[in-house]
Amino acid sequence: MPPGTRVHIEVNENNVPSNISESVLLGSYLGVIARDPVLAPISFPDWRNKGMEPFKRKMLAEVESKFAFPGHIRHWILQSLGVKWRNHKTNLKAEHWDSRPIEEIMESIPAGVDAAQWCQLVTQWSQPKDKERAAINAANAKKQTCPHTMGRVSSVRRQQEMIQACELLAEEGLTPEEGNVEANERVFSKVMGPEHLGRVRTQGFGVTPTRYFPHNTNDVRSNSGSNLSQIVSLREEVNLLRTEMREFMQQFRMQQPPQGSSQMGGNETSSER
Repeated sequence: MPPGTRVHIEVNENNVPSNISESVLLGSYLGVIARDPVLAPISFPDWRNKGMEPFKRKMLAEVESKFAFPGHIRHWILQSLGVKWRNHKTNLKAEHWDSRPIEEIMESIPAGVDAAQWCQLVTQWSQPKDKERAAINAANAKKQTCPHTMGRVSSVRRQQEMIQACELLAEEGLTPEEGNVEANERVFSKVMGPEHLGRVRTQGFGVTPTRYFPHNTNDVRSNSGSNLSQIVSLREEVNLLRTEMREFMQQFRMQQPPQGSSQMGGNETSSER
């Protein structure tokens, strides 16, 4: 970026970045900052450690030099940096912490990581208290039943895509409501994207279009009993997804202000979690 150029970030009524392409760029840049060993040292045991305060100020200043955003979302920026900083340390541990001797792990310094900080981090991992905490966290992670499955796509982006899809349908006189299969299918397709070659959206690895969408009844009858049961199961899953989509659309419409009412701006005070 040329010197002095800054990317403008808009926020929604919840004080969350909402202009899609710029917000994606901001998220990627925050990830770069959080992995910078000079700006965000990994030697501190916790993001809330008082020793991190001067580094947080430097990180925030670095972000503000590239992006223009309302001052009241600085807390959101720091929260996002904290999550990415912790995820960076988690990834390092998953890739490099194993049954090797501590000295050998310390000598295997990952690319882009400061050597002194790496030794301090490995020393922390080897402490009994840290091992106990890691075991508890691992057990709790296995109990998670609703993981985030959208990857880098934020909920705000999905909401905007949903709004845009509904607006396009409204122009054609279609509304995603109970029983309107055509409208719901088209909203789902616009938000989730087209089918990919050799894959079926939302059905996971290994499910192919020819297997999931039989061309005619004879093809279905010619399949083995095992394949038929799989097709029935997959159809039940897609029916469940359609039901969840309808419920989501109903909740979304209830949250929208009536036509003619004023929209809230992005100037509310940011609330902490």
